[in-house]
Amino acid sequence: MNQFSKFPNENVLIVMALREESGGVLEQHGFHVHYSGLGMVNAAAKLTELGMTLKPHRIINLGTAGSFSLEPGTLVEVDGIIQRGSVVSFIRSRKKIETFTELPKVTCGTADFVEVEKSPNNLYQIMDMEALAYAQVCEKLNIPFHSIKYVTDSSDVNTLKDWKKNLAFAQQSFLSLCQSFK
Repeated sequence: MNQFSKFPNENVLIVMALREESGGVLEQHGFHVHYSGLGMVNAAAKLTELGMTLKPHRIINLGTAGSFSLEPGTLVEVDGIIQRGSVVSFIRSRKKIETFTELPKVTCGTADFVEVEKSPNNLYQIMDMEALAYAQVCEKLNIPFHSIKYVTDSSDVNTLKDWKKNLAFAQQSFLSLCQSFK
């Protein structure tokens, strides 16, 4: 677990979906990172296990995201999450998330697929595949949760290529952010 002066006397767990998102950069600088795997089921299962065994005081999700409205290279903090891609998006209310940085605030749409066409009904600025599951597990375990996302792509036909191209920038942004918490 991690100790940050930003959260005195708290053990802070950092969770990411994929090792590629950190590239080992955080670990090389002494930060402990846990990986859940891609998608909501993997995220919920792994974070439940980590929450029950490690008993962190706070969980921070660092990860990459696509966006139709924000430029790649933008680092944002999630202040709300909604499940995207089904009728649930219009029924379920936006899950509010506590924030703690001066980064721009956004709503994240979570689903187990990459969305490549913007809907006129989008209720979110960024898209990922895990944040909602992480937030729900934290809510059930009564652990404060935060999510910081780096926009790597415009969620279009070039998503995978752009994601790979921008990973090194995301890794450096996550490292600078974590170092600022020390």
